Order: sequence, then C-alpha cells, then structure tokens
Amino acid sequence: MGAKGLGVTKDGVGHKKMSKAPSCRTNFETAKNNFIDIKALIRSIQRAEGSTDCFRKGIIDCDQVDCKWRHICLEGHYILNIE
Repeated sequence: MGAKGLGVTKDGVGHKKMSKAPSCRTNFETAKNNFIDIKALIRSIQRAEGSTDCFRKGIIDCDQVDCKWRHICLEGHYILNIE
C-alpha cells in the first residue's frame, strides 16, 4: 500500500514531498467565511422594515414590543413581565 491520498507527491526528480496541513487558524477562517452572520442579516431586515436595527446588541430593557425578532433577541435574558 502506497502513500496515495496522504498528501505525498513526487517532484520532477522523483523525490517525495509532503504537503503541509493547513493551520488551525486557516481552517477557522475558512469555516467562519462559510457561515451566514445571522446578527447582520436580521439587523439588515430590521432596517429594511424601517425598525431599529438593534438585534442582539445587549439591550435588555427593550421597548420594541412589536418586533418580530424580540423573542429570539432576548432569549436567555430574564425579562420582568409587569402587568
């Protein structure tokens, strides 16, 4: 069994060369660029709707009660329901 598929190639003289594995940083940057930035997307939708683009900006005492994203935005924050 040879080294086929392990990143080993031969140069023009017949010497074996190993290809370098990508660094963790490169893999992280590639993965990061392959995903949608949900915060930016939702803020863009908020602006298009004419609303304040405040999604997940840490505003716990949010007064935008009619916002379609409010329940997701404030998820994990304790909200006082004063009746």
